[in-house]
Amino acid sequence: MYKQKQCILEIIFKKKDKILNQQTSLLEHKKILIVIIIATIIVFSAVFIIKYGDDYFGFDTPDGVGPIGSEHAHGRLKVYILGDLVDFSPKNHSKYLYANDYISLDENKNIHRTAKGATVAHLLESMGITYTDECLILNEDTFHGNGTLYEQKAYCHEGNVGLRFFVNEVLNEQGPNYVIGEGDKILVMYSDLDLYPF
Repeated sequence: MYKQKQCILEIIFKKKDKILNQQTSLLEHKKILIVIIIATIIVFSAVFIIKYGDDYFGFDTPDGVGPIGSEHAHGRLKVYILGDLVDFSPKNHSKYLYANDYISLDENKNIHRTAKGATVAHLLESMGITYTDECLILNEDTFHGNGTLYEQKAYCHEGNVGLRFFVNEVLNEQGPNYVIGEGDKILVMYSDLDLYPF
């Protein structure tokens, strides 16, 4: 009888050990599976960031622009179209605020340039405005200073109406390629070319 009990106990302990070994093996498999899943997520994330990070996260640096923090300057920007001030205030266009890490507008419509070589063109482009030799193109709906809406449109040189770029009340031939200095006041005008604003 004693031997039978001992045999039964040995069988029970062996089954228990076998079950514990199977559970340990399953736990190890689960750990390995979790490590594989995490590694896969890391690899796919790295590939995504490398391939699409510039567009998705805004990491791309425009040509000729230094790293963020390489310079710092402040200025002001006004854009007039046929005598009306374009409104970049936060109440109408919060999308313009800090739209670009290199050069941007704050809530008081001050320009902040935080990188060497960042131009007014970089600022305008981040705001949905394209400035060419002949045209000022509003790529998005934009508000007049009086609250009415400019639709997406190109304002191009036509007859005696054209585009001019002023820095500190002086006509500037660099136009949007100008790199703003501390305290500069930028004025972009699409108007009668005989009209002098100062």
